Amino acid sequence: MIFVLPIPILLNQLYKPIISNGTTRLIKNKKAKDYETTIKILALKQKIKCLEDVPISLKIDLLRKNKANDIDCDGVLKLLLDSLEGICYNNDKQVCEIIIRKHLFQDENKIILCCEQINDEVLKKYYAKKIKPATGRKNSKTV
Repeated sequence: MIFVLPIPILLNQLYKPIISNGTTRLIKNKKAKDYETTIKILALKQKIKCLEDVPISLKIDLLRKNKANDIDCDGVLKLLLDSLEGICYNNDKQVCEIIIRKHLFQDENKIILCCEQINDEVLKKYYAKKIKPATGRKNSKTV
C-alpha cells in the first residue's frame, strides 16, 4: 500500500521534559501529538489497511524542496514509525526492513511510504509461531 504523508517534526523537537519527584521523564509534545492525529485522519481518507501480525517492509521516499531545509533521514523515523502503529501495522516491532531515500529539489516537502508484507519464509515462521528469534547461542550440555 502507498501512503502520502507530511514530514514529521524531528527527533530533537519531539519531546518535552517533565520533572516529577526528582525524576525527569520525556513525553511527546503537542506538535508530536498533532502529527499523530494528522496521520490517523490521512489514513482514513486514503483507506489504509493495517497489516496485522506479519513482518513488514517500509520503503520511505523523503521529498524535500531544496537543500537549504535539508534534514537527516533518521531524524524523521521515530515519530513516523510511532504514528503508523495501528494504521499500517499493530506494533512497530513488526517492521523488519526499512529503506529510506531522500530526494532534493522536489515540488513539495512530503513522504511517500510503501508498506508491504515481507514474504521471507523464515520471518513467516517466526510470526506464525510467535516465538522469540534465536540469539545465535547454542545450548550445550556438559557430561
